[in-house]
Amino acid sequence: MSFRLRVKHGLRSLRPQPSRTHLREQLRVVIGMFLGVLFTAAICRTGLPSGATPWLIAPMGASAVLIFGLPASPLAQPWAVVVGHGISALVGVACVCLISDPLLGPSCAVAGAMAAMYGLRSLHPPGGATALYAVLAAPTLAPLGLSFLGTVLLNALLLTLFALSYHRLTGQSYPVHPFHHRHPPLSGKTE
Repeated sequence: MSFRLRVKHGLRSLRPQPSRTHLREQLRVVIGMFLGVLFTAAICRTGLPSGATPWLIAPMGASAVLIFGLPASPLAQPWAVVVGHGISALVGVACVCLISDPLLGPSCAVAGAMAAMYGLRSLHPPGGATALYAVLAAPTLAPLGLSFLGTVLLNALLLTLFALSYHRLTGQSYPVHPFHHRHPPLSGKTE
């Protein structure tokens, strides 16, 4: 095959595949994301004291994509969302307190969050953004610490609780439990 044909085929492979998601399902997902973020933002805006900590953090948008768009993913399950964001916020705050280098701090926050999420079996990609946000926003957010951690946990918990209700109301399964293979007990008999 000529170089020109290989390039042409290679470029074609970069095009996205046609969507296999029906328009009705896309609409259900988009409405769920809209309502979930609105619900979370409304409660946090009215329930949290105004001050240095934002009442809604940007990584929740990415979490909404996973929770509503890919609810069967292990990365979108409630444990992963809540614990992933929580531990990542904690790691980010720790990095703010312990690391003053502006290059090392963000890198340690993201890598540390990933390691902690692995350790707690709570891998949730937006958690990396939560840790990074803690480090990058620290100069503009006066006393970060516990108020930031509380806001992150409240955001993640509210978004997840809304998703649980929304998926049930729309006839979808969430959370999705992976199928566990169970082996029959050994009877000691061989065939």
